[in-house]
Amino acid sequence: MSHMRKFYLKCDESSNGFRINSWISAVISRKVEELILILEADEPDEIPPSLFTCGSLVSLELQLPNLYLRLPNCISFPRLKVLRLFGINFGDDLLTEQLFSSCPILEDLIMRDCTWLYMENLCISAPALKRLEIDNSFLKDVDYEDGLEDCMVKIHAPSLVSLVYKGSVAREYDLSSFPLLVDADINFVSETLTETWDAKISYSAGVRVNEFLRGLTNVNCLKVSGQAIKGLSFADDLLKDLAPFCNLIQLDVTGVLETSADTGICALLQLAPRLESLIFREARFTNGPSNEDEGWTLKWASLVLAVDFYA
Repeated sequence: MSHMRKFYLKCDESSNGFRINSWISAVISRKVEELILILEADEPDEIPPSLFTCGSLVSLELQLPNLYLRLPNCISFPRLKVLRLFGINFGDDLLTEQLFSSCPILEDLIMRDCTWLYMENLCISAPALKRLEIDNSFLKDVDYEDGLEDCMVKIHAPSLVSLVYKGSVAREYDLSSFPLLVDADINFVSETLTETWDAKISYSAGVRVNEFLRGLTNVNCLKVSGQAIKGLSFADDLLKDLAPFCNLIQLDVTGVLETSADTGICALLQLAPRLESLIFREARFTNGPSNEDEGWTLKWASLVLAVDFYA
């Protein structure tokens, strides 16, 4: 009955669900500290409720590509510092919020290719959280829909140092101040920022992108996609609505950058008085879907001159 430091279990859909449940229950009773579960299952009963009250866990990784995560009413992870969730389908606002708030010393939270299709709110409240990653960029290669476009995303993480957000433009954002934020990587991969949108929808998306970036004004290094900058360009009076990025030293622009995004990037440059480095990392410049008008070359040449002026 000695303690178990680490346990790794990978099972496909043909595995015996009762046996998997028994294995997990057994390692929990051995006070396992690090647990990795990769279950290509169809039945949620393979995960015992006792997993969510395992007081010994320091690190937990769940990969459940075919499974809706059935959370119990009682959740408690008093020692959990690392939580990694891959391919999980969430479906309950309150229990999902409780999952994150029940980890009082959580420092590292990673969610990749997760969905929130039946939720109105995604709330993450973790006072000790240092690293947060929400990455649904791979979902766009399939039938893209992560549910964030119907969610209000609330993040309270005053200790946050690193942030990655690659997903849909949410219905609304409520971000607390991140006074310790060092780096952020932002890429809105939603269809809601493509050139096919009409003006009204584009404006709405721009307001929400603006809303998101207002929470990142303390960041030192910001990596942002051309699509996100295009969203900014849709909003009115950017210089009034966006707060200054007083600590921003390095700005990386990635992906396709259309000439219609010049308003957004110029606003960012004017609001970054300490900017030392502007990098177009693997960026491609275009005038739009047709790209027949070579006039965009002159426009971007003017922008480069503006960069020298603002920085």
